[in-house]
Amino acid sequence: MAAVLPRTECDNGASLFLCSTPPVSAPLPSPDPSAGPVPSPCVSVCRMNAHTGYCEGCFRTIEEIARWSALPDAERRAVWRAIAVRRAAAGAARMPEAGRPRMP
Repeated sequence: MAAVLPRTECDNGASLFLCSTPPVSAPLPSPDPSAGPVPSPCVSVCRMNAHTGYCEGCFRTIEEIARWSALPDAERRAVWRAIAVRRAAAGAARMPEAGRPRMP
C-alpha cells in the first residue's frame, strides 16, 4: 500500500522545497486576537529540516503547514505558540526579527 504524502506547497502556493518568493522584508503586525483571521507564519523560506522536522523559515511541521488553511483561529494561535517555543529552543529568538511574522 502506498503512503499518503502530505501537501507539498507552502501557504503562498510555492513548492515547500522550491519556494521562489522572496522573504517578506518586515514582520507582520500582531493582530488583535479577537479580530479577524490569524496570519500565516510563512515567510517564503520553505525548506524542511530533516533533523528537526520543522520548516527552516517558519518552524512549522509539515502537518501544520498542510492543515493551516483548515485550522480554526484557536488552533492557529496554538501553532504560533509552538513556533515561539521551537524558535527559542533553536536559538532563533535571538536572531533579528526582520522578515519574520510576529505571533498573534
